[in-house]
Amino acid sequence: MVVLCWTAACAAPAAPLPKPKGGPFDAGWDRPIDPDKDSVVTRKSQWVTMELPGGKPHLLHRGGQWPLLNSPRLLRDVEGDFTAEVRVTSDWNNLSVLSSHRIRAPQVRAGLVFLPAHKSEEAGHYSMQYGARREGKALVRFTYIELDDLSCICPQTAEPRLPPAGAKSVYVRLVRKGKSVSGWVSADGRRWLKQGSNNEEPPDSLPERGKLGLVACSTSLAKFKVTFDRFKLTLSRPKVK
Repeated sequence: MVVLCWTAACAAPAAPLPKPKGGPFDAGWDRPIDPDKDSVVTRKSQWVTMELPGGKPHLLHRGGQWPLLNSPRLLRDVEGDFTAEVRVTSDWNNLSVLSSHRIRAPQVRAGLVFLPAHKSEEAGHYSMQYGARREGKALVRFTYIELDDLSCICPQTAEPRLPPAGAKSVYVRLVRKGKSVSGWVSADGRRWLKQGSNNEEPPDSLPERGKLGLVACSTSLAKFKVTFDRFKLTLSRPKVK
């Protein structure tokens, strides 16, 4: 009896090994949006790349004399308040001297975008991006924040929370809290510098639901490739009325 019980115990199956955790881009995302069907969006578990062909402008911008809404993007549903962060990496110095746009200087930028549910892209959006642009022949790093119908290009300064001029990677953050949306940037993902918000002129209403995700823009004649990784999304449940 003792032998038989010992044998049965030895034959018991081992406890299953814990399954490896999935990556931030595994599930919950829509199909990539590529209006002109000339960009390549590759989504893996831990990272996403976007490759823009160069030679023509790719923008997500409704204002001005020549609005364009043809930038590649990858979006997901979001509801309520949120904090989204992502690391953006590219060879920002690979930027042509001439522009593919009639009036805009050569530039490349990428980051996060939020589209409220009740608005089409033509009606405005919220975005926090990092990039490089030409001022004459000089190359300047900058952050770009868009808050509904307001946008701002912020030249990079010698601020310790910002990446050094030669850095290839930067972290961007987009925060929605009630009617307020703010954009942030960081060199290391720990120390953050606020770039702007709509606190002074909040919208009359900002729906709980919308689309949140990644976007890349370019007016360079050269190809532009950008990698997104270390994506984090923290949600706050909407208030029950």
